[in-house]
Formats: sequence, C-alpha cells, structure tokens
Amino acid sequence: MGAESSISRCLECGSSLRPQATYCSAACRQRGYRRRRSTSPLPAQRLNPMLGRADDLAALNRLITHHALLTVTGPPGVGKTRAVQALVERRQHVAFIDLTTTHSARDVVDAICNSAHLPALRLESLTTALNRNPHLIVLDSPERILSPCVQVARTLLQSCPRVKIVVASRERLGLPQEKTYLLRSLQPDDAARLFTDRTHQLGIDPHAQESPARLRLLCDRLGGLPLALELAARLRRVLSVAEILSSLDTGIALLEGAPRDAPPRHQSLHAAIDWSYRSLSADEKSAVHAIAVMPGGVSRELFGLVQPAMSWQVVQSLAAKSLLTPGRTDDRCRMPASVRAFTTVVLQNTGELAAAIESLRTGLVTMATAADSIDTRTTWHAEQANLFQALTLTPPRTKDWRALASALVRGLVGELGDQLTSRCAARGATTDPTIWQDTRATKVATLIAEGLTNREISARLHVSLRTAEQCVHRLKAELGLRSRAQIAAEVSRLGVGAGGFLRPGRADR
Repeated sequence: MGAESSISRCLECGSSLRPQATYCSAACRQRGYRRRRSTSPLPAQRLNPMLGRADDLAALNRLITHHALLTVTGPPGVGKTRAVQALVERRQHVAFIDLTTTHSARDVVDAICNSAHLPALRLESLTTALNRNPHLIVLDSPERILSPCVQVARTLLQSCPRVKIVVASRERLGLPQEKTYLLRSLQPDDAARLFTDRTHQLGIDPHAQESPARLRLLCDRLGGLPLALELAARLRRVLSVAEILSSLDTGIALLEGAPRDAPPRHQSLHAAIDWSYRSLSADEKSAVHAIAVMPGGVSRELFGLVQPAMSWQVVQSLAAKSLLTPGRTDDRCRMPASVRAFTTVVLQNTGELAAAIESLRTGLVTMATAADSIDTRTTWHAEQANLFQALTLTPPRTKDWRALASALVRGLVGELGDQLTSRCAARGATTDPTIWQDTRATKVATLIAEGLTNREISARLHVSLRTAEQCVHRLKAELGLRSRAQIAAEVSRLGVGAGGFLRPGRADR
C-alpha cells in the first residue's frame, strides 16, 4: 500500500509515470479522451419530463455552488435519485455511482474508479488522480453501507479540495461539512399535473379525466410522492380514478409496474419502502409497527406509554432515515401514509396488527384517565385522529370507551374554540373573544345551536340549571347578542359543523 501510494499511475493503462504526469503516452491520452466522450456518466433516464421540481433544482444548484458535500434526503418514492440526476445532467466530469450492490469501502472506491474511467486504484491513489482531474461524484443510495461511504467521502473531501460530492440518500452521512436538503412531496397542484401528464403519455385523453376533486383526493392518498403517482398513472389504462382509490384500500402492493429498466427498488412503491424497512434494527422495526397504527402521528408522551422500554431517540432515528417526518414541535412526529400502509400489511401478515392497536388504545386510555396533568387544549387537539381510531375499535359504553370519547370531545371543543376565536378576530369583533377559550361556554354555544333548552343543556353537561343560565347570559353579554337565536346564528356563521363539532381525523401536520 505504501509503495503504490508513492508511484503515479497512468489513468488509462495503469503504467508507472514520472511525477506530475497523467498518461504514459499520447495513445493513452487519446483513448481516455474517446472513452470520456463516448460514455455517459449518468444512468439511462426515461424520457418523462420532471415536473414540480423547478424550485428544488434551483435551490440545489445554489447549494452545490457553495458546499463540497450536499446530501438530498427524503422519504421513499419522493424522487431523490431523479432530482440528483437532473441536478448534474448538464455538468461535466460527473461520476455517478449506484451503491445498491456495494458492500465495502473497497467496492465504493472501485465503483468511483469505474465511473470516472480510471484504472482500479486504492483510495490514496484515487485521491491523487482526482486532484489531477476533479470530478463531481454522485453517491446514490448509500444507506446500507453508510460507514464505508462516510470513510471514503471524508478522505476525498480532505485530500481533494476541488472535488464535490452529491449524495441521494434517505439518511445523511453525518460529516461536519455536509449540507442537507430535504426533498418534500409534491404540492397538490404539481402532483395532479404529474398524474395527468403521465396518463396523457399513455394515450389517455387528459380532458377525459374524472372530477378534479377526485383526482386531488387520489394525489392526497398517495402523499404527493412522484413514484406513487407515476405507478398509479399506469393503472389508468385499465382502471378509473375511483377504482384506483378503492384498490388503495387493500394496500400499496398494487402500485407496481414501473418500466423494467428501472432499479428494482423503484419498480414498486412497496419495494421502495421495503428497501428502507429491511435495514432497520429490531427496536426500530418495533417502533415502526407501533406508530403505523397512529394516523395522527406520535408524541413523546404517547410513545412512552405504548413502548415504555424504548427511548424517544429511536423515533428520532426513524425521522433521520426519512421514515417519519417531524411535526410542529420536537416532541412529535408523523408517518407518511405510504409507510403506514406498507407497515399495516406487514402487521397483518405477521398477525401483530391487533396487538399494535390494543397498545395504542391502552396508551390513550392511560392518558385520558390522567387528564388532570395534561394540557387538554393542545394534547387532545393533536391526538384527535388517534382517539377517533381507538374509539371506533373499543366496545361502546364501556369505561374505556367513555374515557376516549371524553378526551375526543375535549380536543374537538378546544379546536372549535380556537377556530371561533380566530374568526372573531378576523372580523374585528369589538367584544372580548376569549369567551371561546372557555370550554363550558363553547359547549353551551354549540348545544344552543342544536336547539336545546337551558334545562336540557344543564342535563347534558351535568351542571345546575342556574349555571347553564349564567353561561347563556355571559355569551349574550360578551358577544353583544340579544337572543339564543343570535347565538345559534353566530355559531353557524362561524363554520361549526353538525352538532357543534368539527369532523374528527385532522392529523398533526
């Protein structure tokens, strides 16, 4: 190793060279030139145009100008590889390395040499060659051999100041000089445009598409993931949008059938997610199984109740691997719909689905019975979707059912109060809108809108008749209204749904 590192080698034939030389002869120089001209550095791409990524590509172009190491991360099927290909396709001296079949640092070095049209070299000699002929190196899908990739990337960055590295990965390398860019799902309009464009390429009249509302629902169900949208578009040759939506209820295995020249992990959404799932540790898989039955996402508190033997760091590790997305706060994450669907199938096949749902129900009941220590205005609002799912799977009129129902109502009423407060503020109300932050007042207002009398309200809320009357009087005084009918009209005008509650199921975003 020491002898090789001290001898310069011809980039074409590997012969020994005098210092500072690149090729041993004019013939090798010409062969190297023809090889570079005749061989594309990028894998073959389909002719489909890339839609909805103009802003992302502009941002990536700015970042690669100022950073030597740029990692593009994102969930399975979001289009990381395609975005990186588009980023580098017009650049010169690009070495694109698909790492799905590599197993060691030696394999990574060999792959770089092959893509850069260099003879087989050791890492030290590779740095010498790249200093003479700098390249932009693309490392695609290094998740399964992260440590060897980190070792090679660190050496190249330290020894080759003019080399740049772009990584397409579901997990960042973790090097100090690394700049990370999170590639998100497509926006609704871009997702619909991508689906329509792909169906048109298959010979389907875009004007014959079904209703825009149904199309947007399909794009939402697919999470705006380009891979899922492209696979679903291929189904339009035999299925309507409504039939595709119905098929999704059976899982995501139906979303397959990509072109045969696509990498195996890109030939179905199931394969794309399975690629990440298989690399998880036992604890990470257990955490994924637990969170998959939580449509509203998972909080630190709920995870501690459902998986008491695990720390929150396991959840953070899954977020770092793009299998979870962070919520509005650091103590909450949610799982993309596609990953939830995949994991649900796994749980069904292993017979663990019922146990996972029971763990969720038990955890929520524990939270509900300890409500005195919980900020109901925030906690139950965030847990609405989870509560609703657990409630539908709990025998009615039982103690657990009542605890879950009470928590769900508290969350819905808290959301209603926030909504009414913001709408009152938007219309410039001169009265104090903080009355809508009073849970009892909000309940009374919604019951008035249902047409209940004061006596019926007192019975429904288990308060005295005098308390109900005082609450109605306060509503009139603080809102500047004169009658119960005006209270009901105000609640209706501000957009309260049937029964005074919002439709359950809004997840933390």
